[in-house]
Amino acid sequence: MENKTILLISDTHNDLNSFRILSDRYKGKKFKASIHLGDVVDFQNLSILRDISYEFYLVKGNNDTLDLRTSKILRALDISFSTSPFEIFIENFGYIILMHEPFFLKDYLQKEHPKYIFYGHTHKKDLKFENGKTVVNPGSLSYFLSKEKTYALIDEKGVRFEKI
Repeated sequence: MENKTILLISDTHNDLNSFRILSDRYKGKKFKASIHLGDVVDFQNLSILRDISYEFYLVKGNNDTLDLRTSKILRALDISFSTSPFEIFIENFGYIILMHEPFFLKDYLQKEHPKYIFYGHTHKKDLKFENGKTVVNPGSLSYFLSKEKTYALIDEKGVRFEKI
């Protein structure tokens, strides 16, 4: 897993316990990247996961506020952040489109270059393959609107969902 896997999470809604469980579960290991697809609410909680990733990306969710205070927190944690949609490139994975709400999903399915499209917001895990792209929603790390706490791990073997 080390340095070849992406940790994909979304919709944590201030569930500090889930952050701690993930941190403990992967203590001493490093992901190639961690991606949070929005609705963190308290950005300071991301510090718990920062040590288990080489790169960290965040998309603003509809319950997140990006202001001067939160911008300072994210910069101090060296977390790349933006509003939806947000395009990144990760070595060995290629171009990845990140979005909180799936409003732009159909548009990006028609584009040539993204290999992956990751979205959140619905609190429901989802995996589909369409037009040569892998589309993933990791579900939610909080019980808010969902029955289980889930996240996704992506590597060269594919996508797998895990539960907290």
